Parts: sequence; structure tokens; C-alpha cells
Amino acid sequence: MKIYKFFLLVILSMHFNFSTAFADPSSSGYDNDAAKPVNVDYKRGYDEISNSNYQLAIKYLLKGSQNFPG
Repeated sequence: MKIYKFFLLVILSMHFNFSTAFADPSSSGYDNDAAKPVNVDYKRGYDEISNSNYQLAIKYLLKGSQNFPG
């Protein structure tokens, strides 16, 4: 019975070791950007900067800074 428990322990430890080593990091949910809150005004301001519409970007960024929770 001791040998059976020993082999079971070895097999389980190998299984857990390999499953954590070869796991898909995108499915872990630890650093998931979708779970973070998004300030829509900052996002719109960033998009407007990308489109070279700076006056509208300033408007959105100022509005986003007023709604900032911190």
C-alpha cells in the first residue's frame, strides 16, 4: 500500500507540475484587460489623438480627468 501511495504521489506531482508549466497563460484570467474598468472619455481622447483631431481629444481627456475615481 505504501508503494501505491508513493507512485500516486509521484504521478500527481508530475501532473500538477506539467499542467502549470504548459498551461495557456491567456486563459488564466490573472492579467485580463477586459476585467479592468475603462474610462470611456480617456479612450475616446486617445482615439482622437490617433486620428490627429487634437481639439476634440483635449475635450475628452479633460472630461475623463474630471471623472477619474482616484
